[in-house]
Amino acid sequence: KAFLKQNVAALKKAEKLFGVDREVIAALLWVETRHGSVTGNFNVSSVYASLSVADTTRSRRYLVKEAIQDRLPASLTLKEVKKQIRSRTKKKTKWAIGELRTLEKIFLTKRQDLHKLQGSFAGAFGIPQFVPSSYQRLAFTTRPDGRPDLNQADDAILSVANFLKKKG
Repeated sequence: KAFLKQNVAALKKAEKLFGVDREVIAALLWVETRHGSVTGNFNVSSVYASLSVADTTRSRRYLVKEAIQDRLPASLTLKEVKKQIRSRTKKKTKWAIGELRTLEKIFLTKRQDLHKLQGSFAGAFGIPQFVPSSYQRLAFTTRPDGRPDLNQADDAILSVANFLKKKG
């Protein structure tokens, strides 16, 4: 209730621009970060840099070792587990490199310090916890400088409303 009251103007603007109910926006932001009180303390670029090397032999060996220690499901052979890990790490690496490139583009364009961006262990940031590609496509602001700041409630609200409208 306090969040709805404190951000009534931005929530009304979001309803008008995107047709998304303010309660839905507030609920999503509560689930994601408790309205911004828990946004993460991991360096976002470091998260993606770390994930970009998931498909190395060393990383795969570690994951196989962990899978063995956690006991393999009876339905899978070691060869099948290795194949699954290889497939997953390839996808994760490709995704992380794409997110890292997008992050670089965002911060080169917006002229912000990439090294100061903090977020979750998964690389999501701001009150709505957007990954870089979501920020690039969906972050929204009405501020004159045109730079959405997802750590600011107004931009977080508008960006979530834009996200929800575009995702149906």
